[in-house]
Amino acid sequence: MFEDKGSSPHQEEDVQKNLGLRCSKKQTSVRDEQGGRKTNNARERHEQKIDKKSVLGSLPIYNMSLFKVPMGVLKTLEQLRSRFFRGVDHGGNKMAWISWDKVCAFKEKGGLGVGSFYALNRALLFKWVWRFKSQPCAFWVTVVKAIHGSGDHIRSPRAFVWRDILRSGVDLVNKGIDLKHFCNKLIGDGVNTRFWKEVWLGNYMLHTAFPRLFALEEVKDVSVAAKFIQPWNASFRRPMLGGAEEAQGQELSALLDTVQLNQLPDKWVWDLSSDGSFSVASARHYVDDTLLGGSSSATRWVSMVPIKVNVFAWKMMCDALPTRWNLSQRGLELNSLLCPICGEKVEDMEHLFFTCSFASEITDKVVRCWGLSTFSFPSLQGWKGWLDGVRLRKKLKEVLEGVFFVTWWSIWKFRNKLLFDSVLPRKSLIYDDIVSSSYMWCSNRSDKRVDWRIWLQNPSFCYV
Repeated sequence: MFEDKGSSPHQEEDVQKNLGLRCSKKQTSVRDEQGGRKTNNARERHEQKIDKKSVLGSLPIYNMSLFKVPMGVLKTLEQLRSRFFRGVDHGGNKMAWISWDKVCAFKEKGGLGVGSFYALNRALLFKWVWRFKSQPCAFWVTVVKAIHGSGDHIRSPRAFVWRDILRSGVDLVNKGIDLKHFCNKLIGDGVNTRFWKEVWLGNYMLHTAFPRLFALEEVKDVSVAAKFIQPWNASFRRPMLGGAEEAQGQELSALLDTVQLNQLPDKWVWDLSSDGSFSVASARHYVDDTLLGGSSSATRWVSMVPIKVNVFAWKMMCDALPTRWNLSQRGLELNSLLCPICGEKVEDMEHLFFTCSFASEITDKVVRCWGLSTFSFPSLQGWKGWLDGVRLRKKLKEVLEGVFFVTWWSIWKFRNKLLFDSVLPRKSLIYDDIVSSSYMWCSNRSDKRVDWRIWLQNPSFCYV
């Protein structure tokens, strides 16, 4: 996902050593048929992008699906991913502008959706618990029950793998996450479901909800089907008395009146997915969502522009760019805090992208190109309010937002060239760069042909 960040050979060695990922270095070249110019082979460039794009999510899945990874190892892996995200060379260091937890948080919570290794490991291990419940007749389940028992307590002191799988669930419960809560029985014929000791009616086991009635039960492991063949209290050792027993009996009887058995077999369902099937992604999402938290506002993400531009816009909206004001707040001594473009006010995020005379001029051109009435954006919140009020179709509004992302991206590139390049950039070219870059990215990601000449007149006409 971060293919456009440069990575040194030392970084790639770390990635290959710790994550087992092949970092492609080979590049072939072919001759351009028209000019004879050498260009990189498209397939090789694509493979390189795929390699680097996969770094943050690539790891030995097989090992993590069987073994509970120690917290120290998980911390090391997260540090490696964090350093790669920040572009830190081997043995070097860089300032972290955003916490890694926020990067891992999902986009709905204001993050980038990278996800944590802890949640992935625990979700992969819980998949075995789900299979143990949902496939009771499988051969491996029979073997596990014969060796270790059918409950959560391990009989064999050498049951390292199965013990760690169960303990990983206990660790989650200690953190306030009970994935078993989302495993529920969907009743069919009721043959393979225990009446008292399984969650099949409501969100609780009946023996915990009706303890006085369970104490009267002679067959503790009676099935649901057996209970419906005859009166449900026929297997009690004595008739129910008044008071609590009678009250619980009336409540349970009312619940059972809502149940209708059928001829389909009972099956387990996973409440975190719409189709009832377990998925590691849904379990991982829930664990990360609970542990990482995040903000109440979702990340703004535009599919019409590259990932690198979206990530930059996300950093900008988090005020996590190394502007002069932000650097001074980190304790760095600078010769000047003034904006390097206009030299009038302190360079912070709001000024650089919204109130700077240069940024205002560029933004005004972009708005007029779209045929919209000009508006002064005093801040990021002002821009969000303006965009929400623009009367455009959803697709067009997404393209317009993407063009603004490209605009901010171009302003930041111009600012950096102004500070660090030996040749000063020309202000007159930045708007042309915005128009050409936004056209190239949006047209390549559009499901219909986008005409360049129409784009120059008014981009909104391209999507009529």
